[in-house]
Amino acid sequence: MKKMSNYAEKENSNDHLPSEHVQALYQLNIEAKRYRKKADRAYEHGSGRYAKVCSLRKQALYNLKDEILHRWAEQTPDSIDSIEKHTIDDREYLCFYVDEFSFHSPLDHWEEQSLPVDKDSESTKLDDFNSDPQEREDLMSEREALETLTAYESANYRLEQVFVDDSFAGWEYLPGVAENGERVDEKHLTSELMVEDFQFDVGDTFIHYRYSDSPITVTAKYYTWWRPFQMATYDARCEETGEVITEIEAELPRDVTESDRVEVIDSN
Repeated sequence: MKKMSNYAEKENSNDHLPSEHVQALYQLNIEAKRYRKKADRAYEHGSGRYAKVCSLRKQALYNLKDEILHRWAEQTPDSIDSIEKHTIDDREYLCFYVDEFSFHSPLDHWEEQSLPVDKDSESTKLDDFNSDPQEREDLMSEREALETLTAYESANYRLEQVFVDDSFAGWEYLPGVAENGERVDEKHLTSELMVEDFQFDVGDTFIHYRYSDSPITVTAKYYTWWRPFQMATYDARCEETGEVITEIEAELPRDVTESDRVEVIDSN
């Protein structure tokens, strides 16, 4: 992705996109490349955990960039000045020109969408597109860029792995922060991480002697983080006292001990 050196002094000519959105996407690409270099250096020095965090953040930013380019192409196609096909290191990319910027996206990410590609270019090495983030001019901070782009989506929702060991891999200042024991945001839900199916629905009544000797009725069901998994969980109301019991694990044990015994009273 390249930029004209006098962009900051030029008035935005795009009537379809806010100039700060275009600049933030440019900055996102710089930050993604920085995370890639940080990951490479961390692996070289044997810091595997930090390398993994940087690698996950890099990919989350590229995933978010692709999502934003798809939205621009689908919702505001007139915001894109032109599209070219480039071959970089034996892989084909689409290059989207928006104002003074260009954004690359792998061609195989666009197989289901027909786009007005202008022309094919000759095979070009990635270095020719100024891939070193140290050679690019920052337009804003990483935080400013990512907060601006939450107008589309938080980068935290584009993480391909949410936890590294016991720590959240994303950005604490963005929406979608994951914490152990907290409710899973629906945008983070994935069947690959879910532990246990729900045995009851909202409105079902049962006795779970670990929590109460009286019948309790399910008032909500959801998933909570149980690093790195997502545990099916209930909230329920005690029919006798009206007390609300929260975070009942859906992995309800049966006949293990008297205190763990579950007795179904009414199931919808």
